Amino acid sequence: MDMTEEAITHALASEIFSKLKDAEYGEIPYRGHRVLFEAGKRRENNEPREATVEVVDQEGYRVELYNMEFNN
Repeated sequence: MDMTEEAITHALASEIFSKLKDAEYGEIPYRGHRVLFEAGKRRENNEPREATVEVVDQEGYRVELYNMEFNN
């Protein structure tokens, strides 16, 4: 992964982490697609430890599915 991809991935992971601190689910729209995410296991302080992230196209079909682990 080059530096640009790494920066984008880190920024998106940070946004997902922030949104999941106060919710179980979330969504980020992006150019005709939606990035949907759901919290998995949580730490003792209720911060998310894991998330499932799904990219969906305009028609609602899954494009990609990821499992994410937050290292805080």
